[in-house]
Amino acid sequence: MARHPLWSLELGLVALAYWVYSVVRDTHGATTVGVEQIAYQHGRDVQQLERLLGVNVELPLQHLMLRAPWLLRLLDAFYGSAHFVVTFGVLGYLLICRREDYARWRTCLLATTIIAVMLFALFPTAPPRLVPDDGVQDTLSTVGGLWSYNDGVLEHITDPFAAMPSLHLAWSCWAAAALAGTVGASWSAWRRWLFGLYPAAVTVTVIATGAHWVLDTIAGGALLAAVWACDHLVRRVRRRPGLHIVAPFPLMGLAEYSAVARVGQSTFPPQDAYAD
Repeated sequence: MARHPLWSLELGLVALAYWVYSVVRDTHGATTVGVEQIAYQHGRDVQQLERLLGVNVELPLQHLMLRAPWLLRLLDAFYGSAHFVVTFGVLGYLLICRREDYARWRTCLLATTIIAVMLFALFPTAPPRLVPDDGVQDTLSTVGGLWSYNDGVLEHITDPFAAMPSLHLAWSCWAAAALAGTVGASWSAWRRWLFGLYPAAVTVTVIATGAHWVLDTIAGGALLAAVWACDHLVRRVRRRPGLHIVAPFPLMGLAEYSAVARVGQSTFPPQDAYAD
Protein backbone atom coordinates (compact mmCIF):
# COMPACT_ATOMS: atom_id res chain seq x y z
CA MET A 1 0.00 0.00 0.00
CA ALA A 2 1.27 3.47 -0.81
CA ARG A 3 2.91 5.31 2.06
CA HIS A 4 1.98 8.97 2.43
CA PRO A 5 1.42 11.46 5.24
CA LEU A 6 -2.00 11.43 6.82
CA TRP A 7 -3.81 14.51 5.53
CA SER A 8 -5.85 14.83 8.71
CA LEU A 9 -2.63 14.95 10.72
CA GLU A 10 -1.04 17.53 8.42
CA LEU A 11 -4.07 19.80 8.54
CA GLY A 12 -4.21 19.35 12.29
CA LEU A 13 -0.60 20.48 12.65
CA VAL A 14 -1.28 23.58 10.58
CA ALA A 15 -4.34 24.34 12.70
CA LEU A 16 -2.28 23.82 15.88
CA ALA A 17 0.41 26.25 14.74
CA TYR A 18 -2.15 28.91 13.80
CA TRP A 19 -4.04 28.42 17.07
CA VAL A 20 -0.86 28.98 19.09
CA TYR A 21 -0.11 32.09 17.06
CA SER A 22 -3.67 33.38 17.52
CA VAL A 23 -3.53 32.92 21.28
CA VAL A 24 -0.25 34.83 21.48
CA ARG A 25 -1.54 37.56 19.17
CA ASP A 26 -4.75 38.01 21.14
CA THR A 27 -3.01 37.85 24.52
CA HIS A 28 0.13 39.85 23.77
CA GLY A 29 -0.77 41.82 20.64
CA ALA A 30 -1.09 45.54 20.09
CA THR A 31 -4.56 45.70 21.65
CA THR A 32 -3.42 44.27 24.99
CA VAL A 33 -3.04 46.86 27.74
CA GLY A 34 0.59 47.44 28.67
CA VAL A 35 2.12 45.30 25.92
CA GLU A 36 2.70 48.21 23.57
CA GLN A 37 5.00 50.06 25.97
CA ILE A 38 6.84 46.85 26.83
CA ALA A 39 7.35 46.10 23.14
CA TYR A 40 8.65 49.62 22.47
CA GLN A 41 11.08 49.32 25.38
CA HIS A 42 12.30 45.96 24.10
CA GLY A 43 12.74 47.52 20.66
CA ARG A 44 14.88 50.28 22.15
CA ASP A 45 16.87 47.68 24.11
CA VAL A 46 17.61 45.79 20.90
CA GLN A 47 18.55 49.07 19.22
CA GLN A 48 20.98 49.95 22.02
CA LEU A 49 22.56 46.51 21.93
CA GLU A 50 23.04 46.80 18.16
CA ARG A 51 24.74 50.15 18.63
CA LEU A 52 27.01 48.61 21.22
CA LEU A 53 27.89 45.78 18.83
CA GLY A 54 28.19 48.10 15.84
CA VAL A 55 25.57 46.32 13.71
CA ASN A 56 22.83 48.98 13.66
CA VAL A 57 22.64 49.22 9.87
CA GLU A 58 18.84 49.48 9.51
CA LEU A 59 18.66 53.22 8.84
CA PRO A 60 21.65 53.56 6.48
CA LEU A 61 20.53 50.50 4.51
CA GLN A 62 17.04 51.89 4.12
CA HIS A 63 18.37 55.30 3.07
CA LEU A 64 20.48 53.56 0.44
CA MET A 65 17.47 51.65 -0.88
CA LEU A 66 15.29 54.78 -0.91
CA ARG A 67 17.54 56.16 -3.67
CA ALA A 68 15.92 53.56 -5.94
CA PRO A 69 12.19 53.51 -5.02
CA TRP A 70 11.47 50.93 -7.71
CA LEU A 71 13.89 48.51 -6.00
CA LEU A 72 12.32 49.12 -2.62
CA ARG A 73 8.85 48.50 -4.06
CA LEU A 74 10.20 45.25 -5.44
CA LEU A 75 11.54 44.32 -2.01
CA ASP A 76 8.19 45.23 -0.45
CA ALA A 77 6.43 42.87 -2.86
CA PHE A 78 9.04 40.18 -2.19
CA TYR A 79 8.57 40.61 1.56
CA GLY A 80 4.81 40.25 1.29
CA SER A 81 4.78 37.19 -0.93
CA ALA A 82 7.91 35.01 -0.76
CA HIS A 83 7.55 34.30 2.97
CA PHE A 84 4.52 32.10 2.37
CA VAL A 85 4.83 31.19 -1.31
CA VAL A 86 8.37 29.81 -1.06
CA THR A 87 7.86 28.09 2.30
CA PHE A 88 4.67 26.29 1.33
CA GLY A 89 6.07 25.66 -2.13
CA VAL A 90 9.01 23.79 -0.61
CA LEU A 91 6.65 21.90 1.70
CA GLY A 92 4.60 20.90 -1.32
CA TYR A 93 7.71 19.76 -3.19
CA LEU A 94 8.80 17.62 -0.24
CA LEU A 95 5.32 16.16 0.18
CA ILE A 96 4.96 15.23 -3.50
CA CYS A 97 8.52 14.47 -4.60
CA ARG A 98 10.50 13.63 -1.45
CA ARG A 99 8.09 11.88 0.86
CA GLU A 100 10.87 10.05 2.65
CA ASP A 101 12.26 13.42 3.79
CA TYR A 102 8.98 15.25 4.30
CA ALA A 103 8.19 14.38 7.94
CA ARG A 104 11.59 15.47 9.22
CA TRP A 105 11.60 18.82 7.44
CA ARG A 106 7.96 19.53 8.26
CA THR A 107 8.53 18.86 11.93
CA CYS A 108 11.62 21.05 11.98
CA LEU A 109 9.60 23.91 10.50
CA LEU A 110 6.69 23.34 12.88
CA ALA A 111 8.90 23.21 15.98
CA THR A 112 10.78 26.35 14.93
CA THR A 113 7.53 28.21 14.34
CA ILE A 114 5.90 27.24 17.64
CA ILE A 115 9.02 28.07 19.67
CA ALA A 116 9.28 31.43 17.90
CA VAL A 117 5.65 32.23 18.69
CA MET A 118 6.28 31.42 22.34
CA LEU A 119 9.24 33.81 22.28
CA PHE A 120 6.97 36.49 20.80
CA ALA A 121 4.83 36.15 23.93
CA LEU A 122 7.79 36.24 26.29
CA PHE A 123 9.64 39.06 24.55
CA PRO A 124 7.28 41.24 22.46
CA THR A 125 9.49 43.56 20.44
CA ALA A 126 8.65 46.58 18.30
CA PRO A 127 10.41 46.45 14.93
CA PRO A 128 12.42 49.45 13.67
CA ARG A 129 9.43 50.80 11.70
CA LEU A 130 7.46 51.24 14.96
CA VAL A 131 10.15 52.59 17.29
CA PRO A 132 9.58 56.32 17.78
CA ASP A 133 12.39 58.68 16.71
CA ASP A 134 14.39 55.86 15.14
CA GLY A 135 13.92 57.32 11.66
CA VAL A 136 13.21 54.01 9.94
CA GLN A 137 10.14 54.11 7.70
CA ASP A 138 7.43 51.53 7.21
CA THR A 139 8.12 51.26 3.49
CA LEU A 140 5.06 49.09 2.88
CA SER A 141 3.04 52.22 3.66
CA THR A 142 5.35 55.03 2.49
CA VAL A 143 6.72 53.45 -0.70
CA GLY A 144 4.19 50.76 -1.51
CA GLY A 145 3.97 47.04 -2.08
CA LEU A 146 1.42 44.28 -2.48
CA TRP A 147 -0.19 45.10 0.86
CA SER A 148 0.21 47.23 3.96
CA TYR A 149 0.15 46.59 7.70
CA ASN A 150 -2.71 49.08 7.85
CA ASP A 151 -4.97 47.01 5.60
CA GLY A 152 -8.16 46.14 7.45
CA VAL A 153 -7.87 42.34 7.51
CA LEU A 154 -4.10 42.17 7.94
CA GLU A 155 -4.20 44.70 10.74
CA HIS A 156 -6.33 42.29 12.77
CA ILE A 157 -4.59 38.97 11.99
CA THR A 158 -0.95 40.03 12.36
CA ASP A 159 1.03 40.71 15.51
CA PRO A 160 3.04 43.94 15.05
CA PHE A 161 5.35 43.02 17.94
CA ALA A 162 6.39 39.59 16.61
CA ALA A 163 9.87 40.75 15.63
CA MET A 164 12.24 38.74 17.83
CA PRO A 165 13.18 36.24 16.48
CA SER A 166 12.57 36.78 12.77
CA LEU A 167 10.37 34.03 11.36
CA HIS A 168 11.06 35.44 7.90
CA LEU A 169 14.72 34.55 8.31
CA ALA A 170 14.05 31.24 10.07
CA TRP A 171 11.65 30.08 7.36
CA SER A 172 13.92 31.22 4.52
CA CYS A 173 16.90 29.37 6.04
CA TRP A 174 14.67 26.33 6.45
CA ALA A 175 13.63 26.45 2.78
CA ALA A 176 17.24 26.83 1.63
CA ALA A 177 18.44 23.99 3.86
CA ALA A 178 15.60 21.69 2.81
CA LEU A 179 16.31 22.23 -0.88
CA ALA A 180 20.07 21.92 -0.41
CA GLY A 181 19.58 18.67 1.50
CA THR A 182 17.18 17.11 -1.02
CA VAL A 183 17.21 18.40 -4.58
CA GLY A 184 20.80 19.63 -4.16
CA ALA A 185 22.11 16.55 -2.35
CA SER A 186 24.03 15.38 -5.41
CA TRP A 187 25.34 18.84 -6.27
CA SER A 188 28.82 20.07 -5.53
CA ALA A 189 29.28 22.04 -2.30
CA TRP A 190 29.58 25.43 -3.99
CA ARG A 191 26.40 24.86 -6.00
CA ARG A 192 24.46 23.96 -2.85
CA TRP A 193 25.52 27.28 -1.36
CA LEU A 194 23.50 28.99 -4.11
CA PHE A 195 20.39 28.17 -2.09
CA GLY A 196 21.79 30.53 0.53
CA LEU A 197 21.06 33.47 -1.77
CA TYR A 198 17.41 33.24 -0.78
CA PRO A 199 17.87 33.83 3.00
CA ALA A 200 20.47 36.48 2.15
CA ALA A 201 17.88 38.31 0.04
CA VAL A 202 15.30 37.92 2.82
CA THR A 203 17.74 39.41 5.34
CA VAL A 204 18.34 42.49 3.20
CA THR A 205 14.60 42.80 2.57
CA VAL A 206 13.36 42.64 6.17
CA ILE A 207 16.01 45.13 7.32
CA ALA A 208 15.57 47.57 4.45
CA THR A 209 11.78 47.61 4.84
CA GLY A 210 11.99 48.32 8.59
CA ALA A 211 10.35 45.00 9.49
CA HIS A 212 13.19 43.59 11.59
CA TRP A 213 16.33 44.47 13.48
CA VAL A 214 19.61 42.86 12.49
CA LEU A 215 19.59 40.93 15.77
CA ASP A 216 16.11 39.61 14.93
CA THR A 217 17.52 37.92 11.84
CA ILE A 218 20.45 36.47 13.77
CA ALA A 219 18.06 35.11 16.39
CA GLY A 220 15.84 33.58 13.69
CA GLY A 221 18.75 31.74 12.10
CA ALA A 222 20.05 30.63 15.50
CA LEU A 223 16.63 29.26 16.48
CA LEU A 224 16.41 27.13 13.35
CA ALA A 225 19.96 25.87 13.90
CA ALA A 226 19.14 24.93 17.50
CA VAL A 227 16.00 23.02 16.46
CA TRP A 228 17.93 21.23 13.73
CA ALA A 229 20.72 20.32 16.18
CA CYS A 230 18.18 18.91 18.67
CA ASP A 231 16.54 16.87 15.92
CA HIS A 232 19.94 15.54 14.84
CA LEU A 233 20.77 14.59 18.45
CA VAL A 234 17.46 12.75 18.88
CA ARG A 235 18.11 10.80 15.69
CA ARG A 236 21.61 9.85 16.80
CA VAL A 237 20.28 8.59 20.14
CA ARG A 238 17.55 6.64 18.37
CA ARG A 239 20.14 4.88 16.22
CA ARG A 240 22.07 3.56 19.23
CA PRO A 241 22.27 -0.26 19.27
CA GLY A 242 19.43 -1.84 21.22
CA LEU A 243 17.49 1.42 21.56
CA HIS A 244 14.51 2.00 19.32
CA ILE A 245 11.93 4.76 19.55
CA VAL A 246 8.34 3.77 18.86
CA ALA A 247 5.74 6.48 18.26
CA PRO A 248 2.07 6.14 17.33
CA PHE A 249 2.22 9.06 14.89
CA PRO A 250 4.46 9.67 11.85
CA LEU A 251 6.23 12.58 13.51
CA MET A 252 9.99 12.72 13.58
CA GLY A 253 12.61 14.16 15.93
CA LEU A 254 11.15 16.72 18.31
CA ALA A 255 7.58 15.73 17.45
CA GLU A 256 7.98 12.28 18.98
CA TYR A 257 6.22 13.52 22.08
CA SER A 258 4.73 10.13 22.86
CA ALA A 259 7.84 8.11 22.08
CA VAL A 260 8.73 5.15 24.25
CA ALA A 261 12.17 3.52 24.37
CA ARG A 262 12.01 -0.22 23.97
CA VAL A 263 14.72 -2.82 23.64
CA GLY A 264 14.50 -5.41 20.91
CA GLN A 265 11.81 -3.63 18.87
CA SER A 266 12.79 -1.84 15.68
CA THR A 267 9.68 -0.58 13.97
CA PHE A 268 9.85 3.19 13.67
CA PRO A 269 7.71 4.61 12.33
CA PRO A 270 5.01 1.91 12.44
CA GLN A 271 4.69 0.25 9.06
CA ASP A 272 1.19 1.63 8.58
CA ALA A 273 1.98 5.13 9.83
CA TYR A 274 1.76 6.63 6.36
CA ALA A 275 -0.87 4.29 4.99
CA ASP A 276 -4.56 4.86 4.47
